[in-house]
Amino acid sequence: FVDGCLHEAFSAHGLKLQGEAEPNASIKAEIQIMTVDEDRHVELSWDILNWCVRQIDDTQRARLFKQLGRILDQAKKNNQSPVIQTVQTRLQRITSPSQQAA
Repeated sequence: FVDGCLHEAFSAHGLKLQGEAEPNASIKAEIQIMTVDEDRHVELSWDILNWCVRQIDDTQRARLFKQLGRILDQAKKNNQSPVIQTVQTRLQRITSPSQQAA
């Protein structure tokens, strides 16, 4: 979660901002390629987390989500990036009962 869902999201967001500010077209194009790659890493991480959540029982799931909540709370204290809200929203979708049945 931390490396894939959170850190990769920060990386993708940072690259996107860097690409938007880059005046050199060839460098901007390379940054866009890297951004797409980082976005794929983020999506893969969420797919893996979703799969893992479906493999564990309710007790383990509750412990996992409690720990992920703590990690996210700490990240919020250290960073006010819009990435935090996006990660929190996606995590809430995973923890909802309707997602568990999927």
